[in-house]
Amino acid sequence: STFWDTPKKTPLYRNALSGLMRAQKSSMTIPGNLAIKLGDFIYVPDDGSAASKEYSGAWLVSQIDHNVIGTQNYTMNLTLIRDSKINVPEFEGD
Repeated sequence: STFWDTPKKTPLYRNALSGLMRAQKSSMTIPGNLAIKLGDFIYVPDDGSAASKEYSGAWLVSQIDHNVIGTQNYTMNLTLIRDSKINVPEFEGD
């Protein structure tokens, strides 16, 4: 299949959205929970602190690293991507 009729703005828009998705990453370590999987959303509530205002909201789980040390110590390192509504830009000359 070919994409000769693809509008010129389409690859630019895709690249912009991909860059935006990779721009806001964070990581957190939590106690082990096998119910959490890639693609799940984690909601961080706003408790009124300055840090909370920056990091609160919905985050998408993009990577999970399991750390098992012994039989009683299990943690997970999560890599998260900010989930936010992206408005479609208006293009002139469509």
